[in-house]
Amino acid sequence: TELPRPEGGGHLAASFFRVSPDCQKLLYGVAASGSEEEVLHVRDIATGRDLPVARDRIESVYVKPSWLPDGRSFTSSRRRPLEPGAAADSAYRFTQAFLHVLDDEGRILRDSFVFGHGAPGCPAMGPMDFPAVIVPPGSTWAIGQVNHGDESDVSLWVLPVADLGKSTARWRPVCTRA
Repeated sequence: TELPRPEGGGHLAASFFRVSPDCQKLLYGVAASGSEEEVLHVRDIATGRDLPVARDRIESVYVKPSWLPDGRSFTSSRRRPLEPGAAADSAYRFTQAFLHVLDDEGRILRDSFVFGHGAPGCPAMGPMDFPAVIVPPGSTWAIGQVNHGDESDVSLWVLPVADLGKSTARWRPVCTRA
């Protein structure tokens, strides 16, 4: 099965791939002509077809998208949409991490903003912080990772996986900036 082709020709660069815990689906990211404009896709492994789930503005430089144990939910980090007339670098400000839940047909049932500046129960973050959510295989805990721009230090927070997407979520610090 071929990957989608970019509009106007050119080539695609694969930026990440993750197989679901039940081995039924594949998360993968592509960027046209090697740009940083990543688009996330979900492929049904049995049919070789992409599900109607494409998400643009994916930020996977620091952390790749992550499946949850149920095999139908995953996390990803997205840049905000660029407002008309805004400076190009403003898309990198206040990146957000999301929980995406698929329905039985493979469509997005719910997209929830779960980690980042302004998300329920989250710590305050600066405009150039890059939040991401990692769910280690077999864990009941989600890890919120914050890369502070291009600096080398990170802050880590934890939350029970069952609380992801809930308005009552309260992230707990593990290690943060002094």
